[in-house]
Amino acid sequence: MLESIQNSPDGYFYYCSAVEMYSKFTEINLLPNGLIEDDIIIECFSYLDKEPYYSGPIFPFFLLIGIIFKLGFLFNIFHIIFLAPIYIYLCNRILTQLDIKQKIKILYAVIFSPLFIWLLIYPSTDIVSSILILCAINYIPLVYKRFNKNLYKNGLNSFLIKTSFLFLLTLFITLLCRPLIWLISPLIVFYFAVLWTFDLKFRKKSSYSNKITIIKFIYSKYFFFLLSILSTFFVISFFFYSKYYAYPFPDNEFQIPGILFDTLSPPAPVKLHEITHRSISEFISSLLNSKLNFLDLFKKLLFLVLSILQSLIFSLLSLSGFQTTSYLYDELNIFRFIMTSYKAVFGLFINLPGIFIVFIESIKAFQILKKEPIEFISNKKNIFSLLAICSTFYCLTLLITVGHIRYLLPILPFLVIGSQMFWRRLINIDK
Repeated sequence: MLESIQNSPDGYFYYCSAVEMYSKFTEINLLPNGLIEDDIIIECFSYLDKEPYYSGPIFPFFLLIGIIFKLGFLFNIFHIIFLAPIYIYLCNRILTQLDIKQKIKILYAVIFSPLFIWLLIYPSTDIVSSILILCAINYIPLVYKRFNKNLYKNGLNSFLIKTSFLFLLTLFITLLCRPLIWLISPLIVFYFAVLWTFDLKFRKKSSYSNKITIIKFIYSKYFFFLLSILSTFFVISFFFYSKYYAYPFPDNEFQIPGILFDTLSPPAPVKLHEITHRSISEFISSLLNSKLNFLDLFKKLLFLVLSILQSLIFSLLSLSGFQTTSYLYDELNIFRFIMTSYKAVFGLFINLPGIFIVFIESIKAFQILKKEPIEFISNKKNIFSLLAICSTFYCLTLLITVGHIRYLLPILPFLVIGSQMFWRRLINIDK
């Protein structure tokens, strides 16, 4: 089974997580001993003790089934056959609900994205968690469709309870797959903002809804529900993934979580991660020193700003797809070389422009949202703009943590939409 996922992102890590789960099941007599060799269990426990990460239980559970039944590469085949159609169907459904132009072209771009192909062939948590995120997003347009004056008297309350339950349950299962709290939390905020908006506009039939500011949301019951649910999700996230906050540079006087500014090399210069952490540590040390040397403080501030700036730039490049392993000419694999080139081209023409437009659209949406929240949120045409805000928030967290392209899969359809908008504007189509 190990050979079938050895090229998967963190393949051995997930394999050992599945082995660890098997060990726990045998302790409570849910599974018999002997299905996995003791030497493998010991080796995996030793490996996991040294890893600064932890996996959610969903993917290792399915992987354990594959290990027990010795599926091998059949596991990869099942992964492709079952999950690819679901991901594509959900993308198509979202594009249809958002009334996106040239839907078929966008769908083809998603299907032939090197990111989608890579994560589909080599199983990991990414496809599963992305499907769950897209499934949750699909519930949002349903609220727009059903929440209107005519349907208020026809079982709307039961519909909202059911939809809200399924929306939150889907996101909860997503959190059990991957530490996607920084994408889950803005989606939850968006969802409850939508409920608050329609409650004011249709249920209470507010005639001055265009004068209501976003601050009013804080005084609503929906904000209380939002805080309660977000708190629960953050506690669960911390319970499962607190190990992610490891400290990799013990010599630094002031420690920051190791996951911050974890720039990948390439494309980033070697040890940029270490330089950024050290510049933060030394600046804080100088700032708190009783004998301030302003020239030295300015110098360290400059190092801090420049190291963070470089980290953000190279994280953006890596996030777009300009991240690959080093290789020598004599060791080149032609297929791998073609795919890394394809990934770089796709990143240059699709991912990078898509991220840029999503950022721009979110800024524009946020400016309008501050002035006319009710009218803006209640307009179905603005769903993409609101999703752009969620995607921007997620991308920003990736830029200051680990900017790897694999983490873009949950928002890939919106980046492709953004890239389409970029190129159409550039060549003056639908200006």
